[in-house]
Amino acid sequence: MRPKTVGAYASLQDDVTRDLVDVIRALIGKEESGGQVHNFINYVYRWALEAISVVVLDKRLGCLTLDDLEPGSDAKLMIDGVNDFFDSFVVLETSATGLYKYISTPTWRRFEKAIDQWHT
Repeated sequence: MRPKTVGAYASLQDDVTRDLVDVIRALIGKEESGGQVHNFINYVYRWALEAISVVVLDKRLGCLTLDDLEPGSDAKLMIDGVNDFFDSFVVLETSATGLYKYISTPTWRRFEKAIDQWHT
């Protein structure tokens, strides 16, 4: 993006990042947390999805909350789909046989399902 274009999204990205900081502060403040954020990467994924959606979709998805995402929610499906995509991609690309090119393996089917989630 050009610098002028980036500037148009700066305040929106700032809002998303401040929401992440608020969630982290709330999680750290919980007595049972011990001052740590358990499953921190999950909140990073949520932040990334929220930050991208502001630019690409021009709206907030509302996935930066203290609550767990609903199992069937768009945000949860998108995050799971991206994780499945990268996990299966690594397995497919590093497989010595390349069997998935000839036979529909479970990893290949998981890879296809992850891609299909992006289009639905």
